[in-house]
Amino acid sequence: MVDPASVRVSADDVSTDRSYGLDEQLLPFVEWFPTEGWPLFTRRGWLVWRGEKRWGVTPEMVERAWAMYRIGVRVSAPSSDLAALREHLPRMRLLEIGYEAEQLKGFNELRRARMLEVLEINPETGEEADLSRLWRLRRYRGPSHGSWQSVMALPQLERLDVDHVCGTVVGPVRDLALRSRTTSQLPELGQPAKLRELTVSPTRHFDLESLAPAVGLNVLTVTAAHLVGLKALVQIRTLTEVTIEGRTDEDIEVLADLPAAEAILILKQRPGPRLTAAIIDRGWSVFASDAQERAAYKAAGRVYPGDLPQHHAWSEEAGDVHWHFGPRHATATFVSTADDLPPGLSGIEAEQIIRERLHSRYSDEKITIEGTSTSDRLQLTFSLADVAIVSEAAAAVFAEHHRRN
Repeated sequence: MVDPASVRVSADDVSTDRSYGLDEQLLPFVEWFPTEGWPLFTRRGWLVWRGEKRWGVTPEMVERAWAMYRIGVRVSAPSSDLAALREHLPRMRLLEIGYEAEQLKGFNELRRARMLEVLEINPETGEEADLSRLWRLRRYRGPSHGSWQSVMALPQLERLDVDHVCGTVVGPVRDLALRSRTTSQLPELGQPAKLRELTVSPTRHFDLESLAPAVGLNVLTVTAAHLVGLKALVQIRTLTEVTIEGRTDEDIEVLADLPAAEAILILKQRPGPRLTAAIIDRGWSVFASDAQERAAYKAAGRVYPGDLPQHHAWSEEAGDVHWHFGPRHATATFVSTADDLPPGLSGIEAEQIIRERLHSRYSDEKITIEGTSTSDRLQLTFSLADVAIVSEAAAAVFAEHHRRN
């Protein structure tokens, strides 16, 4: 048996969508779901409980799935009772209770899950539960009303995503997200210097001066109807990314001294000469029309970035995707070199199979592809809108060829 204490999830652990080598006992019970964020088209494996009275997954399988593959448990039971998982809960390290579990009961059973490190719950859940015994919990997203507030006292909490905070957050929180419209300032943190990322949205009023204790803050996102304390942002020299949106009565020119390399400023107020110069010099973004931004660049004697060709690229499972932006066109190119192509499949053959697959699945939609493939290179150029379906088609074709050979 795997010692649960010997396994620890890193902050960015993501299981892949590959089932190769997966334990044969686990394989029938693992389901794959898309993940949010980057990279695109990544899926995560879950052991899904839909309310079965006798779940085919044993507690030992729950423990093994996590230890070997970082696969957690997902509850998708519209109406059931967590008491049915009484024996499984002590083995869990990652638990997600989805929005579809609207009438789920028995949340107090969570006190048994003392090995949990990651817990995500529908924040609109009406029931309450005491989480004060989950000493190992490091990441929590869920409700914060009533007894749910007990999560704030957990000593190892690093990521917290809730509506609001009452009292003090004891743990070394690095990533904090607050969703209540009544949030007006940074809540009291037991270790404010540990905070690296803060998201507040949307709220009525927010005082940026309350961020002063967060001396190590890197990423800030605040959306508020009214903002005060803009000068305080200049004092946080560790800031690397800032996004602020709202109305303010203060002089926004002070933001020209922001230390952040990346900034998005949506302030319902036209920037003056000093802030405009900083925006242009540092490549920041403002909420303005193309015409307004182009005029600002022209006045500063600079060329508007939208008038320059741009190129972005990233890797997918079956090859590389390249985006090409220009003032009059925007296209994507999918490239698989000889190293990417499956053995025995030429670039020309792969192109033909991908075209046939797309035609059979999307016959009612117009997908225009320009192919310039060779025997040892697959190259397809198409609209940016079709990046997802072409990339997925290529990955599927490659996977099928691998299975057959």
